[in-house]
Amino acid sequence: MQDDSPQIVFIEDKSEDILLIEEGFRQLDINPNTKFFQKGRDALEFLATTPETPKLIVLDLNLPELDGREVLVQLRKMKKLMSVPIVVFSTSNSKSDIEFCYAKCANSYIVKPVGFSGLLDVLSLLFNYWVLLNEN
Repeated sequence: MQDDSPQIVFIEDKSEDILLIEEGFRQLDINPNTKFFQKGRDALEFLATTPETPKLIVLDLNLPELDGREVLVQLRKMKKLMSVPIVVFSTSNSKSDIEFCYAKCANSYIVKPVGFSGLLDVLSLLFNYWVLLNEN
């Protein structure tokens, strides 16, 4: 029986970025079971209520309503997500943002690349390391 639980949960508010991520996975011929949330509150509600546990959470910082920093704090309070890696994927390269995220137990911080080829590299690395190789 196929496991339908999401391998990767993306919390990303920009529709354009979501489309680029989906297209990137298609071009890489990688078919992870992904779930996208454009609001942090929706992602938190899903992750708190679903019996499923993703292999990876990818979190943007600049979200509407509930900021990604607060989402990170709330995610790390959920006992069932303690071993789930959280990768912050943001346009911010601010030292204070990076330090905050690591202090709040983000597993990695990646600044979003400017071009599509850079995005392909990041998606390939994210999937291969955090989903296929990483044991959690």
